Amino acid sequence: MRITHVQGEVVVNILSRSMLGVAGGALVLCAIGTLGFIAASANQQGSQESRASNGNLALTPGTHLPQDSGSFVLAQGMMGMGGGGMGGGMGGGMPGGINAPKELVIQWEKPTAPVPPWLEGGADAKDREDTIRRALSERGEVNFNGTPLSGVMKHFKEAYGIPIVISDKELEDENITPDEPITLELPTSSLRNSLSLILSPLGLTYVIDKECLIITSKKARWGSVRSYDLSYVLPDNGLVTELISTIEAVISPDQWQRGGGSYCIRSVGSMLVVKADEETYFAIERMLRTITLLPPANRKPRVFLDRPASKPAESEKAAEKR
Repeated sequence: MRITHVQGEVVVNILSRSMLGVAGGALVLCAIGTLGFIAASANQQGSQESRASNGNLALTPGTHLPQDSGSFVLAQGMMGMGGGGMGGGMGGGMPGGINAPKELVIQWEKPTAPVPPWLEGGADAKDREDTIRRALSERGEVNFNGTPLSGVMKHFKEAYGIPIVISDKELEDENITPDEPITLELPTSSLRNSLSLILSPLGLTYVIDKECLIITSKKARWGSVRSYDLSYVLPDNGLVTELISTIEAVISPDQWQRGGGSYCIRSVGSMLVVKADEETYFAIERMLRTITLLPPANRKPRVFLDRPASKPAESEKAAEKR
């Protein structure tokens, strides 16, 4: 009996120690969970306080940048963690969702070195092409009676002092030769209008590229690139999307990429970048000029206001009085 009693004490002693161990482990887990919850709350509060008023993530004191990162801007929402983030995951036992990081935008600094040759040459080429565009608005007498197409273009070249090139390959695709007779008489007309009246019936058009006015086929879909700074037209970017949609809908609608064509139009900051033909450019520029004539208030984006609460019906008012 005594041996049995001793064994019982040993068993009881062992069970007591085991229970103490389990209880201690539970206390440790609870402590870890509490610390995790506190860390998650602190992380969420700290991330909210670290955001600047402009929506970008501001670096709090003591935060260090990577040595090779330079100056940068973190887009809004980057590296954001909700309450169920790392700390919450430890406390609650379930990892929270982490917002997908957005693009890291690196700020560039313009070098102090001399301007590269390609940039200077680009400015010179633009000036020459702008000279051709200005010549398209000049007016003159038109008097052709069976004159070959090549002779007509030679006349325009000498009269307006601009380089004109006929693309023979594109003309061959339309079964047209430079000897195609042209008959047109106008007392006065802009060069742009004269070219349109001469070339359109033949399925031809003109583009300004490589510092020349090139006569080519409409099917060739040969377009140059031009850009317009919309800050001269609109106060902000609120109407840029609407402007692009309007241009694609009313100006050469079947030539844009949305309609299966090759012309394209995009915006980069305040710059509207377009690839099309000269007639399309002229129509776009006329539209932009018209927009600038609108009152400033009419060039702002639409604002959606809450409708005022409707007035209660007379029967409802009477019921409220009773």
